Amino acid sequence: MTKPRIMVVEDESIIALNIQSNLESLGYDVPVIVASGEKAVEEAGKLRPDLVLMDIVLAGDMDGVEAAAQIRARFDIPVVYLTAHADDKTLRRAQDTEPFGYILKPFDEKQLHTTVEMALYRHKAEGARPRRDVAQPGQPDEEISQRAAVVSVPDAAAAEGVLSPPTEPVILLIEDDLLSVSLVELVLNREGYQVLTATNGFHGLRMAQATPPDLILLDLMLPGMDGFEVLNRLRADPQTAAVPVMILSAKSQPSDKRTATRIGANAYLTKSYKRAELLALIRSLLEESAEKAAL
Repeated sequence: MTKPRIMVVEDESIIALNIQSNLESLGYDVPVIVASGEKAVEEAGKLRPDLVLMDIVLAGDMDGVEAAAQIRARFDIPVVYLTAHADDKTLRRAQDTEPFGYILKPFDEKQLHTTVEMALYRHKAEGARPRRDVAQPGQPDEEISQRAAVVSVPDAAAAEGVLSPPTEPVILLIEDDLLSVSLVELVLNREGYQVLTATNGFHGLRMAQATPPDLILLDLMLPGMDGFEVLNRLRADPQTAAVPVMILSAKSQPSDKRTATRIGANAYLTKSYKRAELLALIRSLLEESAEKAAL
């Protein structure tokens, strides 16, 4: 069985060698370690690895965010970010590139293994679906939102004239906090759900309208367009009016819950929720939606 090939992009040599050692002990192949964004793009084009582990803060003219955007756009290779710290502006740029995971330094081997496996699985699962568009650093959210509705069909599927639907329920998570995204994705992937993510309201809305998912998990505090407005537009669009929406938010005021319910939320969980509670509500909403669709 061929080992997954992972390229490491890290400009601290001791850290890079430690990551390589951990990955190889977990059964992955690390064909190359590079220390700059420019070299990362070059080697990704040559080697076409299965995954790139990318430090956000790199020395040189091209940081990890710009390198990741180019790698995703040109080669469709999934990227997981590695970082100890970054300013808010850089993190927002990182979110716009739609990473397949995010690892905070210092990390342990279990966290590394889980994040890598989740990213590889997600990329493989998404290979059968239309590819989401990827934002380039500095590109306006509105432009990405409009382009996200235009999808490309893989050649094999195009030849058949049809793309087989996924067998597992598809859940769209609209959330701008990277840690929350990683945690929810991990929980849902372990339950067999296919998870799509969007890190701002504009993009999440366009993704839902382009290919309506089975369920939407929606944060309320989002950049650009808040969750209330996203929900309002989802309910006004015939394509997404019937898609169940669960609010996941730190906003716990009764007035927020009443507003969300009035607009059309099917469930509301504050971010102190437990894993079992989240999964039970998801199952209930999916079953209720399937029953209505069968009528």
